[in-house]
Amino acid sequence: HWCCCRSLGRVRTHFIIAFILLLLLAGVSLAFLLPNNEDSSILRELRQSSNNSLTLPDPEDSFTIIMQTYNRTDILLKLLNHYQAVPHLQCIIIVWNNPSESPPRKLWDAFGPHPVPVIFKEQSVNRMRNRLQPHTEIKTDGRCVILT
Repeated sequence: HWCCCRSLGRVRTHFIIAFILLLLLAGVSLAFLLPNNEDSSILRELRQSSNNSLTLPDPEDSFTIIMQTYNRTDILLKLLNHYQAVPHLQCIIIVWNNPSESPPRKLWDAFGPHPVPVIFKEQSVNRMRNRLQPHTEIKTDGRCVILT
């Protein structure tokens, strides 16, 4: 009985070692897929050229999204990414209702060029009516207010 448990322990140890080696092999394989410095410079040039060529839709045929949020950065970033593909969207204004934290502006900008500009408006007080403030950045008649 004791001998059986001992051999079972060896099998488990061998399985764990094999699993760790497999993970290491997968990690090394994925590391080779990372872009090298030449690829990074090409990507940087593409981002800069696409930033220069972005055109905004006509204000008469477009609308602005106003999103009010508080401490939901993960959902906010997913929504911002999703709304980038919405036709006739001219601008997204984020009403950041968390005075104790800064908005994820740098994180959003790090994701690279976006066809629709995103403006973060930091609020000093967390109020539901903050989304109703007049924003000088709004150039469209159409507005869509979203609470996240």
